[in-house]
Amino acid sequence: MKHQWLLLLVAAMLVVLAYSLVDAEVEYIGEDTDAKGDWVGKYGENGVILFAASDMEDLKDITAFDDGGNNRWDWENPTADVRGLLYIDGSGQRTGSCVYNNPDGLFTIETNLSNYQVAAHVVDWDSSDRIQTMTGFQGDAPADPDVTVQNPEFNAGMYHIWHVTGGGAFKLKITHEGGANWVMSGIFLDDLESAAVEGQDKLATMWGRLKQ
Repeated sequence: MKHQWLLLLVAAMLVVLAYSLVDAEVEYIGEDTDAKGDWVGKYGENGVILFAASDMEDLKDITAFDDGGNNRWDWENPTADVRGLLYIDGSGQRTGSCVYNNPDGLFTIETNLSNYQVAAHVVDWDSSDRIQTMTGFQGDAPADPDVTVQNPEFNAGMYHIWHVTGGGAFKLKITHEGGANWVMSGIFLDDLESAAVEGQDKLATMWGRLKQ
């Protein structure tokens, strides 16, 4: 009798595990080139990390974050340039800053949300030759790269957006392809269950490569 209960318990656990794996998904939604540094009210309702020489954070539903030990840089902080991300404190100031490295970097985000959006803001502040690959995924290995960020669009600043379901950590891999190094300025988290999020009408494709 004990063995039967044990077998039933194992079977139930396998069913739960299988369901969670099927339900887990990372979908690349596309790019937003309109918002520039004006993320407030559009992104980050459930968590914000602005990368700078001294990071600015409002983690909210981000329960754990690993930046992979990458470097920080301030191009202009504060700045009047509209590409600069608005400060978290509501002061209206902006920061032209980034996290950077070469050849690649890996960011890991854990959250208590199970259906959410991750937006990564990238801008090539001081050149016109950077190229980098960005891939969002769950699990141990990324799928084929789904975004190639390349100037001239990169120089003006843009958000790249992923939708994520399931309880696994979201990982963002950035690979240097050209120029001095790769750069990223901010990560924004939004709960898709609680509210509609702007900036999702640019592109809808599953693991599709963005136009270069």
